Amino acid sequence: ALTWQTKVLDFYQLQQRPADYCLGIVWNGIGNIQWRRQQYPLALEAYDRAKAIFSSHHDRDLASCLNNMG
Repeated sequence: ALTWQTKVLDFYQLQQRPADYCLGIVWNGIGNIQWRRQQYPLALEAYDRAKAIFSSHHDRDLASCLNNMG
């Protein structure tokens, strides 16, 4: 799953703006994968990136991301 999320991330980074909503979704998904792998520092890093994107746009997604961080 991490391999595919990384490929999607690479694709979106080439196609979208750095703070695009789709990138936030992908970073949040990568954080979930890293959390399941017990790679907590990597998960927090991914959640931080998602949080930075969601903080200016999407309250519900920001809440979900903050919940995952907790």
